[in-house]
Amino acid sequence: MFTKMCPIGERYKSGPPLTNGRVPEEDSPRQESFKALASDTRIEILKRLDASQRTVTDLANELKVNKSAVYKHLSRLLDAGLVKKVEDNRKWVYYACP
Repeated sequence: MFTKMCPIGERYKSGPPLTNGRVPEEDSPRQESFKALASDTRIEILKRLDASQRTVTDLANELKVNKSAVYKHLSRLLDAGLVKKVEDNRKWVYYACP
């Protein structure tokens, strides 16, 4: 009739805690795309890349944002599969995926 009490911190050792009755899953590609589009700056970058290919420097100058910030935004868009990059004369050139 008595159950064995587990020490504090032992209750989740068998697996991850449940979230709303479900085990948390990896983000799907669709979720990654939506997360990437959650920034006005990233949307503006996509609009500009849709018009033509650009470098990080081009985008930074046009958007009045520093290059490291543009690079971080582009990395998020790359991870989501929304942009591609190619090397051109020792520079990375980015373009929007069709």
